[in-house]
Amino acid sequence: MKRHLLTAAAVAASLGALACVDAPSGPPMDALLPSLAFVSDAACGTPMTVNLESAGGGVSGSVTAWNDDTNLHVVFAVSRRNLSMRETHLQLVTSVGAIPLHPTGGPALGQFQYNTAHNPAVTNYEYTASLASIGVGPGDNVVIAAIAMGNGPGGVRMAWGNGSQINPPKPAEYFNYAVQRCAPPPGTDVVVVNDINPFDANGMMDPNNQLFVSNLVNFTTAGPRNSAKEVVWDRGRFAVCYVFGNNECNDSNMGIARSVITGAGYTIVDIESNAGTLDDIFQASGANWKEIWLWTPMEAFDHDEINALKQFASEGGRVLYVGEWLGYYPQQGIDIENQFLLDMGAVMTNTGGAVDCGYNVVPLSSLRPHQITTGLTGLTMACSSILIPGTQDFPLYYDQTNTHVLSGVATIDVTPISLPTRATRIPAYLQAPRGLNAKSSTGR
Repeated sequence: MKRHLLTAAAVAASLGALACVDAPSGPPMDALLPSLAFVSDAACGTPMTVNLESAGGGVSGSVTAWNDDTNLHVVFAVSRRNLSMRETHLQLVTSVGAIPLHPTGGPALGQFQYNTAHNPAVTNYEYTASLASIGVGPGDNVVIAAIAMGNGPGGVRMAWGNGSQINPPKPAEYFNYAVQRCAPPPGTDVVVVNDINPFDANGMMDPNNQLFVSNLVNFTTAGPRNSAKEVVWDRGRFAVCYVFGNNECNDSNMGIARSVITGAGYTIVDIESNAGTLDDIFQASGANWKEIWLWTPMEAFDHDEINALKQFASEGGRVLYVGEWLGYYPQQGIDIENQFLLDMGAVMTNTGGAVDCGYNVVPLSSLRPHQITTGLTGLTMACSSILIPGTQDFPLYYDQTNTHVLSGVATIDVTPISLPTRATRIPAYLQAPRGLNAKSSTGR
């Protein structure tokens, strides 16, 4: 664990009083202080801020918890320049019962994991603890008891991060923080969109979808692919959405998406790979590829093709896999998709379950912060398949209820694999779930 002071410009604003320094009282700061701009680039997900409150319910400042890839950060902050903290105490555990108590029932601050006496007093203070030391990872809950002491009018005062009482009826409180999953950096990644409709003529009428496509191809990555200017569309392998199927991902229906890509300064290279040929195409003409889109393939990828894509990714390239819901995309296709993701190092799986059929707009609340979703306020989609992410996979957006993951991204494991060839030919279509039309990507 490391402990250090932050600059005043980084302090989050709150109201109230904790401790007064020897100075005349002054008015609140202009609009108080900016809110946690110092974590905006490093934080995974959304920081959590609670009030720093005393027993009487007065708000003295704030406590903010956030995490990066490896550490949990807890920031104490008071709200006015004439306030300060003499002591801060922090306990980070996975159960309330692990917070030490005095025989009288109150928190035993001296037995907390982290304690600091501040001389001179401070207006803000940050603790940083490794997630491993707490024994938590993405999705796990951390119980945080954050308590500050200060010399205020009438004597020493205690304030704590607002939540639930540690040991009722004693007033001191704790709050819960869910560790956020971190988005992988752009490039060397595989993006899954289990729905062709965000890219079709109807979906692309939404400016959000146009920005979505622009973000997919406009990314900064490490390695030589950063300056590459070709986006490859592979609609071979008996793709369900192309001429081998219903032709919904033809150039006409995807015209706006294609124009967004070319308008961003990229050239679209159309290929139609067959089983066992993608590696040869890459070696012959892939020097300027930045991204490759795989459209509903119905032939599996053998180990040579997987390793070619791993080489492409190791140089900073991005792979986009466009899947679909079961019925439109037969079970064999979904099996091919899931094996492909596993081979590339992603654990997420396409379940085939269809949600939000017919054209719908997923709201801002269903989007997760990522380079691909930057600037979006929603996204038009239709009848997407449900995606279950692994612990290291990152959701991009959920359904309208913010319950089911519909799109995700994972960092590709670029280590070559040695697997037998699994190429197979297109099977007979499976029956669609009752009430849905297997010939339509929208389910209608």
